[in-house]
Amino acid sequence: MEFFTRILYGLTEFVRRNPVTCLVILILAVAAPSVLVGIANFIFYVMLTILLLGVVFVLLFRYRVNKLRREMGQQGGFSQEGPRRRTYTWYSRRDEGDVKVYKTSDTPEKRINDSVGEYVEFEEVEEQNPKK
Repeated sequence: MEFFTRILYGLTEFVRRNPVTCLVILILAVAAPSVLVGIANFIFYVMLTILLLGVVFVLLFRYRVNKLRREMGQQGGFSQEGPRRRTYTWYSRRDEGDVKVYKTSDTPEKRINDSVGEYVEFEEVEEQNPKK
């Protein structure tokens, strides 16, 4: 019985806090019941769509996390010899000791046009007598 009392109390509080909304709903129910049903169906389907999208996103997130966990376990997990010192990367790993060196030009390109101005070196000097 207390359950129904709480529902009734919640409805009366809603009416007290939102009198204009309740009046509009009452007028729609009396004057145009089909419009009220259409609005209720629209609200229901919007809420149902949001709920279903939330469930789908949660399931996709769980699937993705489990997939990454399996991949990380296969690539750098613990073996019987102990933990391997590898990191998880998206690209294929090279053999140990395989190094590539790329030669760059000796002098970097000048990015500023010659007509812009000249370079001035400066040195920061701390003031000896602080002003009061």
